[in-house]
Amino acid sequence: MLRIPHPWWTSLKDVIFKHLSGSSSLLDLGCGSGRVLERIIEADIPKVYGIDIDVERLMEARVRCPPANLVASELRYLPFRDETFDAVLISMVLHEVESFGGGLDAVKGALMEAGRVLVYGGKAVIIDHLSPGSEMVTAKLTSEMMEKLRLFTDRFIHHKPRWIGLGDGKVKISKRDLQEFATKIRSLDSSLEMVETHAPFTREELLKMLMECHLTPTLMIEFQSIEDKLSEAGIKLLDSKPWMRKILCMAEKGCLNPMPQNEKLKPKDRFKMLV
Repeated sequence: MLRIPHPWWTSLKDVIFKHLSGSSSLLDLGCGSGRVLERIIEADIPKVYGIDIDVERLMEARVRCPPANLVASELRYLPFRDETFDAVLISMVLHEVESFGGGLDAVKGALMEAGRVLVYGGKAVIIDHLSPGSEMVTAKLTSEMMEKLRLFTDRFIHHKPRWIGLGDGKVKISKRDLQEFATKIRSLDSSLEMVETHAPFTREELLKMLMECHLTPTLMIEFQSIEDKLSEAGIKLLDSKPWMRKILCMAEKGCLNPMPQNEKLKPKDRFKMLV
């Protein structure tokens, strides 16, 4: 099967593998078709499990990852005993849990289960979209993008986008809603994308949920700038700098060491390729 590389994988691979070093068992929560799981297998972890609620996607994962043990299950009710795994991977699935499972309470439930099946000192790797928050910014859009913004506002079901037209193609809009719009411009006809968020939680909200689930963050890297998506759509920020729209978080169960200062990837690592 053709391997389609994740744009961010090359830059983050070494960081992730270093974090997982020494693990003897790993569970990939929401493994889907196995696009990330097949790369985690390269870390030479003896026992690798993948879990997903979609049986058809698990069948694809079976082709991609023959060594993996695959299980069909809901993420908030894992069919494993307490302290079963040395490591848990949660890659690009929590925003789906937030969208379709019941908001941040559902995300916390999934993180709680991840913590439950981790051994004491076990490691969690979380990769997902990141909300920039509700701060209002001014942006200038082309006439075509203004029409698409109106269409997006009518169709987006997850929440009601907040923006005010200022005339001459300028709008006052929350960072979160600008990110939602810019990452979904090509998906306005997709009923799935109009329900799913690309800004599930802020960095602070993620930190709070992790600590409440007894998972202590040891490293956070924000990556993949919104700038590329805005440029692609001809959208200009007038009073704000671009922000990172995804996050990699490393955490340990029961770790007492404080998280180092937030790390950001160097400009050359901010991925010209887009997801």
